[in-house]
Amino acid sequence: MEDEIKRRSGAKSDEDRVFDRDELELPDLVTLLGSEKAESILRRVLVLPDTRVSVEVGDETRALARKLALELSGKLLRPQWDLTKSLDGVALYEVLRKRFPGGRDSAWETMEADTWYLFGLIAANRARDAVKLVEERLVKSDLGDLHLDPDLLATLDKAGHTRAVNKFLEELLGNKPELPLWEAFTMTASRLGQGQKVEELARKALKRNGLKPARRRAYQSYLRQALLASDKVEEAVTLLREEMAVPPGGASEDEVAMEASFRSGSGGGGITLANLGRAVGRTEWIDEGFKAALAAHKSTKEGTGALALIRALAEFGRLTEAEAVAVEELARKEPELSGRDRFSYNRTDSRQGILLALVDLYSKAGRHADVVALFEEAPWWGVGDLSRMRANSGSRRGGSHSEGLPYVELARSLAEVGRRDEARRILHAALDQQPDCDRCYEALLALDGAAALGRFDVLFARDPFEERPLIWKAEWFRREKKYVEAEKFARQAIAIDPSDGEQGKGDRLRAYAVLAEIRAAQGDAKQAELFRGAVAAICLSEKADDLHRLGLLKRAIALYEESLKLFADAYCIQSRLAIQMADLGLFDAAEAHYQKAYELMPDSFGRIESHCFGCERAFAGQRAQGLAERVFTKLVRERPDKPQIHYLIGYLREQQGRYADAVQSLKEVVRLDPDYLNAWVKLLKIGTHIAISGEDHAAAVTALIRLDPLGKRHTVTLGLGSDLRQIHALLKKSAELKPKPVKELFPLAASQKQIDEEGKKTTPEMKSMMQLDYPAFMQERQERTGNFGSVLQSDPTVLFAVELISGGPSSFY
Repeated sequence: MEDEIKRRSGAKSDEDRVFDRDELELPDLVTLLGSEKAESILRRVLVLPDTRVSVEVGDETRALARKLALELSGKLLRPQWDLTKSLDGVALYEVLRKRFPGGRDSAWETMEADTWYLFGLIAANRARDAVKLVEERLVKSDLGDLHLDPDLLATLDKAGHTRAVNKFLEELLGNKPELPLWEAFTMTASRLGQGQKVEELARKALKRNGLKPARRRAYQSYLRQALLASDKVEEAVTLLREEMAVPPGGASEDEVAMEASFRSGSGGGGITLANLGRAVGRTEWIDEGFKAALAAHKSTKEGTGALALIRALAEFGRLTEAEAVAVEELARKEPELSGRDRFSYNRTDSRQGILLALVDLYSKAGRHADVVALFEEAPWWGVGDLSRMRANSGSRRGGSHSEGLPYVELARSLAEVGRRDEARRILHAALDQQPDCDRCYEALLALDGAAALGRFDVLFARDPFEERPLIWKAEWFRREKKYVEAEKFARQAIAIDPSDGEQGKGDRLRAYAVLAEIRAAQGDAKQAELFRGAVAAICLSEKADDLHRLGLLKRAIALYEESLKLFADAYCIQSRLAIQMADLGLFDAAEAHYQKAYELMPDSFGRIESHCFGCERAFAGQRAQGLAERVFTKLVRERPDKPQIHYLIGYLREQQGRYADAVQSLKEVVRLDPDYLNAWVKLLKIGTHIAISGEDHAAAVTALIRLDPLGKRHTVTLGLGSDLRQIHALLKKSAELKPKPVKELFPLAASQKQIDEEGKKTTPEMKSMMQLDYPAFMQERQERTGNFGSVLQSDPTVLFAVELISGGPSSFY
């Protein structure tokens, strides 16, 4: 800290001050050093030139920094807006505004401070000042709707101000609906279970005379969202049609751009209508929606939203229409540009996305020769070899059909046209990059049969917390009717991560699906039905997730409840249902599902856990945390030797900011189970907030290198207390496991030719700016310089030299 303060205290030129905008993120100094030493450091740090100070963790440190910033306001060399982000930051905000009236901070940089100040004023019953802030600053900033982030919403809840804030916003928008407060109002109204208030206010706003098209559509959008949330779908669709029917145009270029984006972008009205049609079983809406989306696309000059439209058409199985849009877009003439503009305009990225979409739809249609031709003959891949594209380029989480693109589809197509050796090579490379890709395992198993099992063993040795190799071994043994071996691998996979939450839609609980077939084949119909029910419940909950994303909140809740009838012991569904109910203000109903989720968690977590959509907020809010406290306290009394319960208590303590208590719980976890990976990960993470002992830090580092030899799930910093000999041996072992980089995988000849031709037209300076082959550049840089982790893994003895030279800790991975 002393060296950092000295570095930042040095004199700087005016030019340096313009570009040097460092942020200094402080730890919880009060907890680490005590109040007296923390104050001494803060007094020096706050008056450093060109330094933005933030305190991410530690309420006492943050409060002390805010108090000192107020005291030292006359000496501050730049406004410390981050410290005003508190309901208690009103006084500091006002002093900083007076001290730095013009300021060089952009509206974007101060938007969060403005937002906290607004709600601080409301909490302090200074409504008049709050209105003045909205009208004089937030409206003029022209940054769109005020965003109410989860931390602020939780703070308002905890302080008991949500109702007052909601009432203020309702009254203000009732008189001036043009103010950018609709998002905040919608969130607080939903929190209070008063979604009908949004509907009433939006209807009132739409009755105003002289509304411009863009403003009218904004009010229609708020009303449509409220209608969808309360399941008034027919009326919402009527509004959507009205929005889509408004001719393009407006009072400004921005409004015209908004019109074009609405019609053809990823949130385009036609695509939205099609998605709603599928969600509620109205096929005529699907046809109507895509007809409108295609018409809108044809009317745009720049092909805005083409990729979203292609993907949507393909997802609905409208492959011919998707192909037509893709081919048309690839043939679209590039704009005539000269000078610097020519080099800043590069369609490689967008064209590569369209090529990937074409690969996807050709594969769906069984047009394997066309897939191969795209890779060999299309000039717009932006790289000269497949190895310079990531295995999952262009993939979209939540859709298993895109998993592993572009490698897996090319490999499958090469196998289909008889080029099996090339297919095998590509699949091996894909699994090196993406060892959780189910489609890659499936394709390699189809290609090599039993010979693929050895490859699966290698992948599992690299990462013993990746369950996919075990699942596909279980599937192979099941197909061979070797049910004992199959069940052993399936259950081993489930034990690693029972919730399987990190997998995309359609792939979750695959081990349960395999196990169901194994038990059925052995005549155990009851167990088979149980496991099939679990998989069906997750599939139904994923449909509920889709409804939630569309804004059909009541329907989503009903579907979550339906899925629980199939498998009530799914903690993730219970958790998601509880969170969605709480967000709608249904706190009493949510509580029962929170309790059930917490009771299920210990048996639903392995040595790692992965959260699916919505479950990340399982401990969000004071009520949820209080309930978790009661459940986990009871469970730990009943099952004191269950490490998962202690882990959950540590997880909860971390969420509560009780870091010292969290450390004690996590240490108990690893005492009971030294191989509990996520407990070690969380222990190190907490060490960034409070000081943990050198012994605990060294133990965590050693355990993580042992358990996760390639560093896929953690980043560690070597402490001075670490056992270097032991780490040397572990790193040497990990170096042997690391896959060798592939430099030439599958040549993209036409693309390489295009790169060469473009390169001839540019000066070396402009060529560097364009970075035509950026992935290759990064790969070359990696091979030339490496990173600390790869250096250590390739030659672990370097570690000792680094330690001796630096005399301090070294970071790697």
